[in-house]
Amino acid sequence: MNKAKFVAALVIPCLISSCGIFETSVSGKLKNDTVWKGRVVLTGDVIIEPDVTLTIMPGTKVAYTKKSDFTHTVEIIRNVMGTTKNVLKSEKIEIVVQGVLKINGQAKRRVLFNEEKNPNAGSIAFFGRRSDSRIRFCKINTDDVAVRCYDYSNPVIESSEIIENKVGAIGCWDAATPVIRNSRIMNNKYGIGCSDLSRAKIINNEIKGNTATGVFCEGSSISEISGNSISGNNVGVASGNLSSPLVYSNDLSGNGTGIGCWGKSSPEVSSNTIHGNVAGILSVDESAPSIAGNRVYENGSGMACGNSSTPLITGNRVYDNQQGIVCSDTMFGKILKNLIENNKTGVESGDVSSPSIVSNIFRKNQVVFVNGKNATPRIGENTYDGNAVKTQGGKESGK
Repeated sequence: MNKAKFVAALVIPCLISSCGIFETSVSGKLKNDTVWKGRVVLTGDVIIEPDVTLTIMPGTKVAYTKKSDFTHTVEIIRNVMGTTKNVLKSEKIEIVVQGVLKINGQAKRRVLFNEEKNPNAGSIAFFGRRSDSRIRFCKINTDDVAVRCYDYSNPVIESSEIIENKVGAIGCWDAATPVIRNSRIMNNKYGIGCSDLSRAKIINNEIKGNTATGVFCEGSSISEISGNSISGNNVGVASGNLSSPLVYSNDLSGNGTGIGCWGKSSPEVSSNTIHGNVAGILSVDESAPSIAGNRVYENGSGMACGNSSTPLITGNRVYDNQQGIVCSDTMFGKILKNLIENNKTGVESGDVSSPSIVSNIFRKNQVVFVNGKNATPRIGENTYDGNAVKTQGGKESGK
């Protein structure tokens, strides 16, 4: 072999290796710190044991075996919403994080999970109180929930795309406290779910096109939802079952319902821009939302409350809606100090409704009050400016 051919023989394998053109098959427990790069095929569950770190390098592609006889080596039993069960899915291949997971993608070299959309692909599931896990510049597609957080786990998930997952993008249980920011949560059934005392921080994301909900909160969770663009979901943010999320400074548009409240939930909804939804804010059952300082415009109905809900609606600008605020079968709603402007109807009180409507400014509405036959709204100390008709139907008390 001459010198030139000898040099080429050395260089070509190095180039192939540096380009990541190799494949590694992995399953079972990782007992030592491990690095993945190139193409990694999971042939069974992978368990990152406590005190072990798995690092996934930029540009890595994680795939899943197409065989149906993959292996499972661990069960994790948890009480989830009152039910004791194995939270791992026997029919899916999952990455179980008991130690530390660092997905180190880059803007132009994302880490890709399940690019081939294999139905064997399951979740990345976090357990334990370790604080160093992160998912950065990653794209995840699975046949289940892409990322699940339990056990006070608190991974940082940022600058990632979690899209087109069959069930959901991110689920939080058992007092988990993940930070989810600057990511795209799109075209899943559920976007982000917060339950069972979880306290997620959901900040500056694009949450779009999820067929059920963009974000849902239940099970006494107290999550922070701020600075997000939430659009094109069936429900943008749903709060129920004793949850009390802080929902502020978001833009909610083009959803069926922008924010929905039910089941003894008590969200704080403040400083949001809520526009172009069928219903801007909806509160039903025994929910008690505090709704303050929002801009609510160009919706079918700006706000609607019913059943036994007791919303406090104060300091909002409600304008250019078909219906400004609608109360149906609720006795105790309070509508205080709002600017209610240029709506087809300002406040509608359905039968058996008796909301307090006090110290608001009604300006340029076609009709200020629409009252059902048995409605008894308590009205006082409001200001009226340029409305076409003040009251239509029913009666009012406390003028």
